[in-house]
Amino acid sequence: MRAKAQIAGLMDMASWHKVQRNLARIMDIRILDMDIGHQTLKLVYDSPRAFEGAKQELQRIGCPIVHCTFETALQNNQKPKKKQHHHAIRNTRK
Repeated sequence: MRAKAQIAGLMDMASWHKVQRNLARIMDIRILDMDIGHQTLKLVYDSPRAFEGAKQELQRIGCPIVHCTFETALQNNQKPKKKQHHHAIRNTRK
């Protein structure tokens, strides 16, 4: 499955390297592209659980997902369907 996410806090090469390093530790996630200018991340994941792990890791390192578009693969070489989900930025500190 594929996702394209808008990431808050992806502003420079240091944050780019941090995201790449930390998501590389999650076995079922592969980064396809990261764009600092548009603050976007394209990735492939094997399961919803893997995506949730990536989402939690991005939140933990200060680069939460603001908006995400999911593509689900179809059979018979059809174009993928896109589903949009908005993730609200929440402050979990008390």
